[in-house]
Parts: sequence; C-alpha cells; structure tokens
Amino acid sequence: MEKVLSEESIQELLFPLEGLNRDHFKMALRRKDSFESFFQILSKIQGWLKASLKLPPDELVLFLAERIELEGKKLAVAQNLALEFTRLLRQNPAWKLDQLTAELPSIRDNIKKFAETLNEMEGFEASSEMVNLTTLHKAKGMEWDTVFVGGITSGQFQHSSDDYFRGEKHYLNNEIKNPIASARAELEFLLNEEKEIDPDKKARQENIAERVRLIYVAVTRAKENLFLSSHLKDRNWDRRPAYIFKSIEKYIKKLD
Repeated sequence: MEKVLSEESIQELLFPLEGLNRDHFKMALRRKDSFESFFQILSKIQGWLKASLKLPPDELVLFLAERIELEGKKLAVAQNLALEFTRLLRQNPAWKLDQLTAELPSIRDNIKKFAETLNEMEGFEASSEMVNLTTLHKAKGMEWDTVFVGGITSGQFQHSSDDYFRGEKHYLNNEIKNPIASARAELEFLLNEEKEIDPDKKARQENIAERVRLIYVAVTRAKENLFLSSHLKDRNWDRRPAYIFKSIEKYIKKLD
C-alpha cells in the first residue's frame, strides 16, 4: 500500500478521471488481503470531501461526527464545535469552511472549557434526597425533576448595547473599555495581521450568544417543573428582567 501511495498523488487516488472503482488499481494490488479495506477507506474519504462542497460547515461537522461514529463526550464536543460554527456563520454569513477553520484558535478556549465541564460531570448522579446547587455551565448533561433558575436580569443575560457587560471598564474611553477584548485584537493583529475593527462589539456579540446558550441549557435541565425568576434590585444597583426572560414569559402566556 505504501508503494501505491508514493506512486500516485492523493488527488489521483481519490478522484481518478475514470472514477473511483476497483478496476482502476493493478491486479496485484487487488489481490492483497488489505485491498478491500483500503478501497473502502478511499470511498469514505471521497464521500466526505464531496459532502464538504454541499453542506454548510456547521452541518458538515455533525455529518462527519455521525460517519466516524463518535459517541459520548467526543460526540458532545463535536456538537459544541458545530454550535460555535453556527454562531460565527450568523455573524459572518458569507464565510466558507476555510475561513471558519482559521477561527479555530479563537474558539479553542470555549471548546476546551466545554470539554472540561464534560469531564467534571462524569460519574454524577442526581439524588432525590438532596438539593443540588450548580452553575449553568456545570449543569450541562444533567437533569432534575424540578429546576429553579434565578437572577435572569439584564446584568447577567445581556441583549443590547444598553445592558451592563462585565469586564468593561466604563471609566476608560470607548476604544479600550474592554481591555481583554482589545488585547486579544492586538495579539491577533501581531500574529496574523488581521485587525478586528470593533473588538468591543465582537466581545459583546459573543457574550450575548453565550448567555442565550446558557439559558437554553437551564430550561432543558428540567424534566417536570421549571421555575424562572428575576429581580429589580442588586444591592444598590437597579436591575431589570432580561429580554430573554420577558420573551419566555410571553411564550408561556401564549400557551396558556
């Protein structure tokens, strides 16, 4: 097999002019015990490459995960990667697969955190004899009969630029009021010579998208009863219910 791979280019192996079929290969090679497995692998790879031309990148990730039969945590990580691609595509509808893969370093931390959360959840079993207090991040993959989610305010689950965003320093000027986002943008420029026009806006969009995903996690943890609450005061600060809290409230009223 090594001799075959060295004599022909990968393109000629996967996409020969006469089409990929067993007759394309020499008889001596076809008689080898490993030939059938070799040919099946080539056929699979060809199918995956063809799928990459037809499917949107986020759907392609799920397609490949299914074809290589990922299970458990590996499948969950693949699904999380697909969600990250979906988020990026909503922000950049014209992006293709190569542009998305170029963004992998920037979403690596999100994927890593998700994988770490999966590891932390391993072996967890909910008990009817106790109340479990957990964060929304760590609630992924778990279920309870009754779930209470509090503090769904605009300060925690932002929707617009008028909302409060943690990490922003309002005593700084608008260009650097989010020092972390500004520093990441400068580092990206130094490494890849790509300058983010508005790093603060990008950071806010990513924050909003992440909070929406967390609310989805929260409401899908409940098997029987779900209680959501907000509040109007946080120490000396005024608060208001988050936009998503009001949206869920309107949806529930329509169902009644």
